[in-house]
Amino acid sequence: MSNDQKKQRFSNIAAATDGVPERIRVRQLVHFYKVDPDCACGVAAKLNLSHASEQVAALSDLSLADLIVQTSAETYTELQSTPAELLANAAG
Repeated sequence: MSNDQKKQRFSNIAAATDGVPERIRVRQLVHFYKVDPDCACGVAAKLNLSHASEQVAALSDLSLADLIVQTSAETYTELQSTPAELLANAAG
């Protein structure tokens, strides 16, 4: 895939998530990160969530069940937690 095609893919994904809560966007970035970290970073940049890369990387170590809990409406606070806090909360 050419760089232009990758940029278009990132833009398409970002546009498709317009209006989606940040916690759901971050959850999806984690899935992308597990498959292709560069894709996750590219999409994050288009979503203006580049600052989330450490959190996304930390969340990628969680099980799917723990990821859902950490990005639930009850638990998620817009990237206020450090990666270590995210992992501790999931373990706790």
